[in-house]
Amino acid sequence: MTLFNFIYNTIRARVNNPSNARFWLPKVLENIEGSNNNKLLPLKTNEFNVGVIDGEGGTTITNSFKTQYDSYLEHVEGVNLDNQTAIACPKTPNPSLSFKTMELDGLQNLWVLADPPTTSGTFGYNTIINLETNYYDGVTHLPAVPMLKIKGNYLLAQNFCTADIGANTCNGNYSTNINGTGYVDLSINNGLIEADTKIDIKGTGVNRSLNVIVNKVTFKGITASSKPTLKINDLKIIANVSDFLKGVWIEMSTKAINHPETQVSIFSQINATLNTTENLTKLSETMTSQLHKAINGILGNLPPGQLPDDSGQKLANPVDLYIFDRIRFGFNDPTSSTYIPLTISNINSPILDPLQIDKISLPNQDVMGLTAKDIKVENINFDGLTNVIAPSNQVIFNTSTEMTATLNIGDIKNSSKLSNGKTIPLPPLKGKGNFSLSIDGQTLTGGFNVSVSSSQFSFKTVITGDDVSTMVVTLNAANLIAAPNAVTIDIDIASFFEKTINQVINKDDIKNKIISAINSELSNNLASISQEITKVSRTSINNRLKNN
Repeated sequence: MTLFNFIYNTIRARVNNPSNARFWLPKVLENIEGSNNNKLLPLKTNEFNVGVIDGEGGTTITNSFKTQYDSYLEHVEGVNLDNQTAIACPKTPNPSLSFKTMELDGLQNLWVLADPPTTSGTFGYNTIINLETNYYDGVTHLPAVPMLKIKGNYLLAQNFCTADIGANTCNGNYSTNINGTGYVDLSINNGLIEADTKIDIKGTGVNRSLNVIVNKVTFKGITASSKPTLKINDLKIIANVSDFLKGVWIEMSTKAINHPETQVSIFSQINATLNTTENLTKLSETMTSQLHKAINGILGNLPPGQLPDDSGQKLANPVDLYIFDRIRFGFNDPTSSTYIPLTISNINSPILDPLQIDKISLPNQDVMGLTAKDIKVENINFDGLTNVIAPSNQVIFNTSTEMTATLNIGDIKNSSKLSNGKTIPLPPLKGKGNFSLSIDGQTLTGGFNVSVSSSQFSFKTVITGDDVSTMVVTLNAANLIAAPNAVTIDIDIASFFEKTINQVINKDDIKNKIISAINSELSNNLASISQEITKVSRTSINNRLKNN
């Protein structure tokens, strides 16, 4: 799995969801603005020539027109055909077809297909995105969206003249251009749209941003060996044809449009229209905007100039680097789904803040010449593991799925306000519990308090999954790091030995024992913590990609 495929699959679920007002593709495409503040869709083309219709189809059309033209000359024009007949003019023996106007409607009715072929490199990503046309039919797939069709006016032209019987040249007695202009409505079926797309980075340093470039759009068949097809829904005569010839003209126009070469020419024109500089630019801008919207939705907005430095990162793909830089910024951003204090505070099995430890047993100690035995701390609650900051140079992505991080604990004062207006408490790292020991035949009990003035929290994670719905965050290691001189223990005990016990209990080996107990608790719960992080992360991303 590449990072691009993860993001693509996550966004794909939204662009194919009609209830998602932010990302549903048909609505996004409908709202693209073209030139002069007009909508880009439906696409309109300029006049173009399909060209001469030759081969068997052209011969059929010509012969049908010839038969009707003979009757036309005799019955309408009163021409005597005893010694002559109608022939197609030798200079232009075949009919020709051209479109005066063409409008491509229903281009927004698209369904994004999965698993685009993708290549990763030092530039970013290249991918081929395929989109199924006519997906939302209002029956099998709701809602109803206009189906893909061509509407417009066209001209079918054929030149005839009279020739002596047996001759193949015009005799100069009579000639006519049969020009029929008509309106046609064509459905396009069995088609895919293929978008050759590049994702790279625009700008440098802290001013980098994601950039999507649509290099080429191609209308093609749904399989490699098939082609899209046209179906005539409506065909009318508008002008320029004799009433006598209207019937055959409609019939031959149908044949002309259904001719394979005609359809090849029409789809060639469609591809040319899709690939105008303006259209490709507008599509690129729209896809870039949607990608930014998705990334900001997941990770929060990035203030100008705040993108972290890439130093120490081990990824060659600049798009991956940019995304991970955004994640690293989001670790410390209360508006982001990756805000670490929020993630920790939402973990419930086990609860990490406060972290509860049932018992820590300590070794026997010498207290004023006596041996203190059975020293233990019970029912301990440690607060402050949410109070963490992730300096960007201490968060390293070794691969596109593996991250190591060292967080600083206690650098945030009091609390943090989230994007939803709620506030989470961020206390300093400290703990309290019940202390007891046996000395000189007596059992002494009291309170246990510990505070840590400076410390760090290191962890290593692996992230897998094809999209957010299958994402799994696996915590492979989690450790509290604190030097003994940063740890202060206070034993509150009603005894003559209180001061001496506090001196003894504040020895380095005891402090290390406390830190080790915290790490053992974390280590024993890595699997359940991983499940909680996975659940919290999925929920947060899903919520941020909804309509609001």
